Amino acid sequence: MDEHLDTINRNSNEIQSVYEFLMGLEGRLDKLSERVESLSLEKECPVREYEPVEALTSREQEVFLLVYTSSLPLSSFAIAERLGLDERAVRRYLDGLMQKGVPLLEQRYDGRLHYSLELRFKDDQARRSLVRIDESVSREVLREQETAY
Repeated sequence: MDEHLDTINRNSNEIQSVYEFLMGLEGRLDKLSERVESLSLEKECPVREYEPVEALTSREQEVFLLVYTSSLPLSSFAIAERLGLDERAVRRYLDGLMQKGVPLLEQRYDGRLHYSLELRFKDDQARRSLVRIDESVSREVLREQETAY
């Protein structure tokens, strides 16, 4: 009889272990199902297409190129310093860029606004040239960047 009870207890423990394993597996399957559902929703939502930006002035092109080629967000002060411009003028150029459809991101660091471009816009700019840049402006800005470093 004792032997029979021991066997029943071992089987009960094994059943309990299998049940706990299955409950953990069910939780993982629920998470996986939620992730698949969110991915399918993302796939259904169309990716925003950027429209070409209206023509920029040569100064706006310079500011745009500096922000576009920078790997880090830049403050209006840093932009002004690199281009040899007044900081208030740079802010006007940045406002002009935004009004003309350039998706600038504004982030505050150390009490100053810093500007960068949305990464998808940067990619689209590289592929489709949404912002037209005069070759002379491009050469000038790139030359100034080379001498700055």
